[in-house]
Amino acid sequence: ERWPNEKGEVMDIEELKPCPFCGGEAEQTTSFAAFYINCKTCTAEVTGGGSGEWEEAKANNIAAWNRRTPAPPIGD
Repeated sequence: ERWPNEKGEVMDIEELKPCPFCGGEAEQTTSFAAFYINCKTCTAEVTGGGSGEWEEAKANNIAAWNRRTPAPPIGD
C-alpha cells in the first residue's frame, strides 16, 4: 500500500506482521488525535500521531510494530 505524505512524497506502507509477543492478529484503529496498532489477543499496542503528519505517523507505527530483533545465538 502506498500513501502520500504532507510533502507529497509517496511512502510505502507495510502490511502488519503478527504480534511480536504472542503471534496474534494485529489491527489498526484511529481516534481523533492518534493512530493505534494493537493485538487482538494480548492487547500489546503501538500508538502515535497528533503531530499533523498523519501518514508519516502511520508509517512509523507500522514500522515499529513490524520491527523484530534477531534471536540470540543458542548454545554459545
